[in-house]
Amino acid sequence: MKLTPHYLVYVNYPDLGLALGDPVNFSDACDRFAEYRDENYDAGVFRVEPGNGEDAGIFLDVTNDALANIRRRLNVRRQEWPEWLEAA
Repeated sequence: MKLTPHYLVYVNYPDLGLALGDPVNFSDACDRFAEYRDENYDAGVFRVEPGNGEDAGIFLDVTNDALANIRRRLNVRRQEWPEWLEAA
C-alpha cells in the first residue's frame, strides 16, 4: 500500500508552544497557514511523504510554496496582500 503525501501546518502559540494540525491537502494547508498568520502567529507548512517499503519517507518545509500559492490566489481575486505576506 502506498500512502499519499499530505500537509501539516505548525503554529507557534506564544503562551502554549508549538501546535500541529491534522493532515490536509495543500490548498487547505495554505488556508490554515494564512489564518494563523492573519492572527499574527508564526506558522509553517510541511509536506510529509510517507516511506514505501525500503524507501524512506521525507518531511519537507514547503512554507515558501504556500506563500507563493497565497499570493497567486490573492492576485487572481485582485485582493490586497496582508502585511505579513508583503513582509515574507
